[in-house]
Amino acid sequence: MLYQSKMFVDAAVTAGVRHLVHLGVFSSRRDNIPHFSWHDLIETYIEASGIAWTHLHPNVIGDSTLDVDPPITETGSFGVAWRDALQGWTFASDIAAVAAAVLREGPDKHARADYFLSTEVVTGPEVAEILTEALGMTITCNMTGPEHLAADVPAIPDAGTRLYMQSAVQTMRQAVAGNMGPQTVVRDDVQTVLGRPGITIKEWALKNLKHTSSA
Repeated sequence: MLYQSKMFVDAAVTAGVRHLVHLGVFSSRRDNIPHFSWHDLIETYIEASGIAWTHLHPNVIGDSTLDVDPPITETGSFGVAWRDALQGWTFASDIAAVAAAVLREGPDKHARADYFLSTEVVTGPEVAEILTEALGMTITCNMTGPEHLAADVPAIPDAGTRLYMQSAVQTMRQAVAGNMGPQTVVRDDVQTVLGRPGITIKEWALKNLKHTSSA
């Protein structure tokens, strides 16, 4: 990841690119998580390149947990690998909308800006309660720990994916240990960029899961 990103930034400099928008993570710059450190280093290199930059920092992307196959409306449940730890949540549609606005409006408005996307801070069981109310059916959260995810990682054949998932396991370990205080905050820069609040879990469910249940 570091090598590829460096080559990309170098090519952008050579090509005369005026503005880079980087999709990173919700980093405190002091997190004991490998892929968080990768993003920290990449952002530092972008900032040193001379190109105008904007960094986007999404927290947990809810779609990756809630947009599953078969859908939650069929199974009545979803799973998390961080037990009952708090997490900050955002959604892919908000990330895309913020990125599009930043690219469209350009560096005159967004240069040297860090935008953090964390709309709600809730546990997995609290998400289940929100979904139960929104969907009018009982939804449960199947809580496992990092060890459950770690058991599957050695079987991943692709080295890059395996390294990333090893880092994901470390993320879960830090969450369960209570070491992610900087991430368990509401910081809604969707409002900053778009002038509207970020999408809530309930709003996302009503838009995305109600349709699934009626299909």
